[in-house]
Amino acid sequence: MILFLSAGCNRNPEKPSEISLKDLIDLSDANISNIKTSEGGGIQTTIENPKQIQTICSFLSKIVLKNEYQNEKDQQDASGGLGAYFLITYANHESSHIEIKTDVHQIKLRGQTQEGAIENGARVYSLSDSSQITDLDDVLSLTTSSD
Repeated sequence: MILFLSAGCNRNPEKPSEISLKDLIDLSDANISNIKTSEGGGIQTTIENPKQIQTICSFLSKIVLKNEYQNEKDQQDASGGLGAYFLITYANHESSHIEIKTDVHQIKLRGQTQEGAIENGARVYSLSDSSQITDLDDVLSLTTSSD
């Protein structure tokens, strides 16, 4: 009985199985100077319009990931390339790079995070639900329109 109680008292709380993208990187539109976007390796668009930045940040803030990642160098299949990327430049000139890989339902993060800079490569997270990115094309089409 003492052994049972001891085991129960020493148990560490488990980390949550999911994490929001906004908990990993700063998606506060007030801190962002611009966002560069591209889809499928195509033409890069620079967004400086506050309303468009807010729309992109709102979309990205809703993305929930599995709370585990692989380092890019450990990733078995790093070949998937269909999707979009967002290069966020902050007012302090630091940046975060988000690549949404729609074909393999993953997000690759580089650069600045809430915990500091990612060193030597990227972190690859799986989406908790692939339906979260169904509006990706709509968000990217907003970036080509002028407000």
